[in-house]
Amino acid sequence: MSGLMSMILSGSAVAAQAATSEPNFAAQAKAAGLTGAQAKELQKEVDAIRADTGGTQVAINKIDLKGVGNILLSLPGQSVAYEVDSIGQPPQVGAATCPAQTFCAFAGPGATGNRLNLFTCKTWALSKATNWFTGSGSYINNQTTGTRAVFVDSNYNAISLSVAAQAPVTPINWSPIRYVVPCIPLA
Repeated sequence: MSGLMSMILSGSAVAAQAATSEPNFAAQAKAAGLTGAQAKELQKEVDAIRADTGGTQVAINKIDLKGVGNILLSLPGQSVAYEVDSIGQPPQVGAATCPAQTFCAFAGPGATGNRLNLFTCKTWALSKATNWFTGSGSYINNQTTGTRAVFVDSNYNAISLSVAAQAPVTPINWSPIRYVVPCIPLA
């Protein structure tokens, strides 16, 4: 009997350890000032995008895309998507940024709305199921000099190329675009 009790207690300790090592998104949401309803709304959007992309939630508003890139969602009431730190505090909110060597696609004009960060040279299908890559949006090409993205339609036809790297925020109509290839080197 003591062996069985030892296994039960050991299993409980492992479960407790696993529970405490997982990110506490509820605590992040609270620290970021979200109400329960706002946190639930955000989580619903995260869940829909995770289901569409196969990504993994790593913060209240961030989805890792298996090393290809990540998605940052705007917090409810915010127009700019930004990374919330481990305790839920936003950085100083200002203009949206795009990390170095990254192609950043924004759902809204002027670098607003949800943000897709692509930093691996692979074709990425834009999420149409969640309806946030339709209509007027924007992008920042902050990749290395000479690297551009190509925008592709649903028939795999190239529609256009992005502006050169390190250019300012650029407006775009996402509606006809189904895929982005973020890293076409041009001489």
